[in-house]
Amino acid sequence: MGSTKACNRISDGLAWALNVSTSVVIVFANKVLLDSKTGHGFKFATTLCGLHFMACASSIWLVQMLGLAKRAYIPWADVLRFAVVANISIASLNLSLLVNSVGFYQVAKLLIIPCVCFMEIVLLKKRITLPEALSILLVVAGVAVVTVTEVQ
Repeated sequence: MGSTKACNRISDGLAWALNVSTSVVIVFANKVLLDSKTGHGFKFATTLCGLHFMACASSIWLVQMLGLAKRAYIPWADVLRFAVVANISIASLNLSLLVNSVGFYQVAKLLIIPCVCFMEIVLLKKRITLPEALSILLVVAGVAVVTVTEVQ
């Protein structure tokens, strides 16, 4: 039992590290592609979005074929809703990266957290705890500090 927990922790840690590292690589690769001054000047942010989703889908299918993950079954209405939101999200993030510095782009991404929480409170009538609210305020304060530094 103890070795299973340790193995799960190692697996979770590796998955987290892979997630973070690939996200960082994707952001910098996208910036090199999109930046007209120091990069390649690729102007098709929505095409980049499509390539991103194709790469993700291919990776998921490969992992499933290798037996490393099981297929999840989700109702089509939920899949469609998720696909629309994900496409809008990735396309808008790529457009943001096209016109902003990487620093400002990352700050803008951080603001997604309080925005989603606000929408859940207003639209879904969800309640948040005091520690959650304080964490959100900490994120907003950090964004404010970085924004002031970025603007200067």
